Amino acid sequence: MVNTDLRYYKELDGLRGVAALMVIFFHFMPDGSNLIIHYLRKVSIFGQTGVTLFFVLSGFLITRILLHVKTNKHYFSNFYIKRALRIFPLYYLALVIFYFIIPPILKSPPSAQKSWMYWIYLQNIPDTFNITANGPQHFWSLAVEEHFYLFWPLLIYYTSAKNTPWLIFTVVIIALFCRCILIYLNYGTFYFTFSIMDALAIGAYLAWYEHRSGPPALDFNLIIIISLALMLPAWLFTGGKGYNWVQIIKFPVIAMFYMGIVGKLVFGQSWLNTVMRSAFLKFTGKISYGLYVFHPLCAMVFRNIFPNESMWVYAASYLGLSYAVATLSFYAFERHFLKLKRYFEPAKWDKKQELQFK
Repeated sequence: MVNTDLRYYKELDGLRGVAALMVIFFHFMPDGSNLIIHYLRKVSIFGQTGVTLFFVLSGFLITRILLHVKTNKHYFSNFYIKRALRIFPLYYLALVIFYFIIPPILKSPPSAQKSWMYWIYLQNIPDTFNITANGPQHFWSLAVEEHFYLFWPLLIYYTSAKNTPWLIFTVVIIALFCRCILIYLNYGTFYFTFSIMDALAIGAYLAWYEHRSGPPALDFNLIIIISLALMLPAWLFTGGKGYNWVQIIKFPVIAMFYMGIVGKLVFGQSWLNTVMRSAFLKFTGKISYGLYVFHPLCAMVFRNIFPNESMWVYAASYLGLSYAVATLSFYAFERHFLKLKRYFEPAKWDKKQELQFK
């Protein structure tokens, strides 16, 4: 029996906030050789997986919306217009700031040369194939998500509900083979859409599971334990050694771990739900897009103006400035575009659902 109830999960706002903080922590680590920095840097490697958490959340939230409105006659137009209103304004504002406003402030040369791939969401291509391009390097993940938003609604629309798991399984296998091919050709696997899209597909599977199932049958605690049992030894014994086989298998394992976390929050109630419903994490989730977009720019500006500050002053200032800029971005800029999305709502849509993906 199909589950047509599209609930709003406050916990996922908090989880998105956690993902943003993980990425900030990963990008924060300064140079240095003392023991504290050494261990912080080793732990901060996990922060990089915050991007995978973003992908799993995106796959889950976007797919559950698509499954819910699949029979709506404005399925495609409503989806693409609302995604454009959410993503494009801040993205292109950030590019204008990066290319045309930051250089004069820092008295550095103009930086808009070789930037055309960033303007059309192809910035993960040069990162993969060693092509020269100039722009915010962390925007590669925004390109991956934009590519997902382009093709995934088409696939969901033209795939029957019973065949959706096979579609998801096919995407996972294609990503695995793509990583094998890229490694064979001596290219990286981390930035390319087709080599990392299995994280989005694994999140999508959880959306299908919620949409189709009755009482939960998956054991999310077991999924978390098995994933951790594979992840931790890999981190301890192979981390930083560049083993190619690790690159091939680690992405779906990490994605499964985060799918387990999302599933535990969605289908259960525990102390984790309480933590993720905290006001701080929910607020962080609300401004997470701005946090992700602007935090490296905040770090760059602060380091150029105050190059000799201690690590701890830098950390507090970097985090505080990032929150201030992201908060200003959300309330003074992003929110005005988000309000326009109400004109593209399907009939009987629960208004709270739009908050889930802001």
